[in-house]
Amino acid sequence: MSDLTKISRLRQAIGDFAVNKGKVLLILSFLLFIVAAYYVMDFVTEDSLAVKYKKTTALVEEVQETKNVLTIVTSQGFFVVDPGLRSDKFKNIADFFRKVKEDGSPVRIDYKDVGNDKVIENVFYRAESSKFGKIGSLK
Repeated sequence: MSDLTKISRLRQAIGDFAVNKGKVLLILSFLLFIVAAYYVMDFVTEDSLAVKYKKTTALVEEVQETKNVLTIVTSQGFFVVDPGLRSDKFKNIADFFRKVKEDGSPVRIDYKDVGNDKVIENVFYRAESSKFGKIGSLK
């Protein structure tokens, strides 16, 4: 009799483990489905859910201002500055780029391609300058 009791207890333990394992697998598969759905939607939608920035480091060669458009000519090409980008340290982003040009230090630019334009949405000054000191994020 004791052997049958041990076997039935073993079967019960295996059954309980299988049920609990099934619940854990169900939860994990649900989480995996959510993550996969996010990436599928990100791939399918034209306007990406996660903003993907390209990064470059460049020397500023020229700053061109016209009406509402600020264009920065760098060693890496032309960049259009997002009108919403503002600086606490420099009231005008154009002044920042002019000062960087005068200093001759490289600037790290995070941008995204919008049509044919490279749009700057965040800028980091990547050098210490005797004129400016350390400059952090401008956004």
